[in-house]
Amino acid sequence: MSQVVVVSIEKSIGVHVASSLSWKDHIDLIISKANKMLGIIYGTCTTDCDQKTMLILYKSLVRPQLEYASQVWSPYTKEKIKALEHVRRRATKFILKCDLTYPERLAKLGLLPLEFRRKVLDLCFFFKCLNGHIGFDIQSYVSFKSYKYDMRNAEAILAKGRFRTDVVKLSIFNRIVILWNGLPVAIRTIDRLSLFSKKVNQFYISTFNLSKDNLFIVS
Repeated sequence: MSQVVVVSIEKSIGVHVASSLSWKDHIDLIISKANKMLGIIYGTCTTDCDQKTMLILYKSLVRPQLEYASQVWSPYTKEKIKALEHVRRRATKFILKCDLTYPERLAKLGLLPLEFRRKVLDLCFFFKCLNGHIGFDIQSYVSFKSYKYDMRNAEAILAKGRFRTDVVKLSIFNRIVILWNGLPVAIRTIDRLSLFSKKVNQFYISTFNLSKDNLFIVS
């Protein structure tokens, strides 16, 4: 008879799940992996590598480490939000090799802060669930206020849920209510994923440009 081994953390489908249901260990691990990958890029990219090449390398090899399954583990403390963002700060400095501020570097490279990127990813995941692109019945966890969901219904906004535990309160099922209801009606009623993704990204670029002077990630 095999013995059951109790562990404090287990990796499942690329995500490190702790027995405490805290995502701190997972976030620390992906930051470490992303920094190691940045180090490899630093060591292999010579002075002949142009900005476009380095940006492609970052988007292909580093950013996925910081975003995979973020709908599950998205951080809520400033400490972890800043720790993740620090990797992106390092990357933008390396790519541009200039003294611009972090928001200026992001704007020059056409990038969003990771904090904003996670909002975009949350919304795209929600859109996919609503429209059958993913076989996950998200409407078992969220509900629309007064109306059944319909792309053509501009009033289709989410009702705020009541959660008994912090685990659920801090999950995408709660986050998505504010994110979805905060979108302009013109975006919420889009019926194509590619267009929805594009418009949501543009919306957050505009939001970032208006708020970047007040963010704590300015250096």
